Amino acid sequence: MLKNKNRELNLHPLLQETNDEIVVTGGGSGAGDAPAVGAGDRRQTLGMLLIGLGVIVLLVAWWGVSGTADTVDQLSYIGTGLSAGAGFLVVGTVLLVACEHTRDRQAIQELAAQLRRLEEGLAGEFDHLDQTLRTDKLRRA
Repeated sequence: MLKNKNRELNLHPLLQETNDEIVVTGGGSGAGDAPAVGAGDRRQTLGMLLIGLGVIVLLVAWWGVSGTADTVDQLSYIGTGLSAGAGFLVVGTVLLVACEHTRDRQAIQELAAQLRRLEEGLAGEFDHLDQTLRTDKLRRA
């Protein structure tokens, strides 16, 4: 395991040596590897709802501004609608990015485990070839 002075980097899941077996389903063709519809986590659902709510709040604020000629009323719609709508959009986007980041880290962990299994499998794969080459070398000598 790589050691670093930064404690947080040492706790990163990909820098930990584990022997956990990860079972991968599907043929790897990509057809059955995608998660089922509705399989998203709460962050994804909440993020989409907040983005939708932010768009609705911005549209209501625009409608309120366009419906009045008084500058004071327009400024109140702009102030509350813009801040609330933009806030919902930002929080919703952060939740979606966090969800994707988590999925990416899980995929990287699965790939690292597959690579480890591949390396372990190939390590013994060529042992018989080495033995054959040694016996051929002894016969020729």
